[in-house]
Amino acid sequence: MSIAPLHGRPAPLLLVRKLETQTPRQHPANLRAAPLGTRARRVRRRRMWGVTLGIAAALLATATIAWMAWMWRG
Repeated sequence: MSIAPLHGRPAPLLLVRKLETQTPRQHPANLRAAPLGTRARRVRRRRMWGVTLGIAAALLATATIAWMAWMWRG
């Protein structure tokens, strides 16, 4: 019994060059403009809330320190 196929074009297995498949390159602008999935929207919303709360806390702390310095001075 032979392992070679009896039909079709014979292929010289040792002389066939293996070509790397090229994946299409994505441009960063296209990736940024793509719609976000549900999880990505949730992560972005949580991160934005964290940044917003951090800035608000820093402003509140600065205002409190300024008020305390004003009261102690006067």
